[in-house]
Amino acid sequence: MPYAPSAFEQKPAAHRVRLQALRILAITRFGALFLHGVAVGVMAYDFLVIKMSPADQLIRARKGGYSLYMTLVGLGLAWFTMVISLGCDLLPSFTALCAAKRFCLMISLPFEIAISIVYWSLVLFVPSVILSRTTKPPLPPNAPGLLYIPFKLDLCLHITPIVTLLADFLLFEKKYTKKQVQIGAPLVVLTCGACYACWVEYCATYNEKFPYPILTENPPDIRIGICAFVPHRLGLLPSRKRSPLLEEACMKCVQHRDNRMVRHDRL
Repeated sequence: MPYAPSAFEQKPAAHRVRLQALRILAITRFGALFLHGVAVGVMAYDFLVIKMSPADQLIRARKGGYSLYMTLVGLGLAWFTMVISLGCDLLPSFTALCAAKRFCLMISLPFEIAISIVYWSLVLFVPSVILSRTTKPPLPPNAPGLLYIPFKLDLCLHITPIVTLLADFLLFEKKYTKKQVQIGAPLVVLTCGACYACWVEYCATYNEKFPYPILTENPPDIRIGICAFVPHRLGLLPSRKRSPLLEEACMKCVQHRDNRMVRHDRL
């Protein structure tokens, strides 16, 4: 029986290329929408769990409240970035919203990189400098008197933001310029870190202690260095090309457009 080509194979090559590009773009947009939606829900759940826990009263009793803790500040920045990203998925032609999303990602991603590196390094090797003390019997026998965060909540607070931000940056975000990577991002992160350091110092004059033992046990210059320069040095915004899927789709769309222009000129 002779081979009968399918309807798809009978279509012009340019049309098939265009369909493939549209499929890749559709998959990419659906993936971005799914990632941002899940991230917004999980991080909102984190805030809800903290608000319903006994720690909420202890946090709000201090001057500065939730803004004293860099983890919660980073979580808020990451959540806000994901909300704006979700808006960009629903309104891709809204250029102002897309620009705001890129600016927020430039702040939240370096901060979350620094927070994750510092937190997991200290909590695994020197937990006494990052965890508060409690009079209740601790769960880990090797670190008596330390108040550990429940494991599931700990993963949500210190894994979900960095994973979702990195996935968004590597898969869906277009390339940052060299000036943004080398000048803009470090300057913004350093400024935000310095503002956080000043705010913590100001609140400590009322609370008579700092949110983390590592800040309480060090002089002011070391504290400012920890709050401002550690995120600046660790949280570098990596320079990268556009994601392969999106790059392939865009190249195919450009080729299809060029082919149409050539055929139009010949006619």
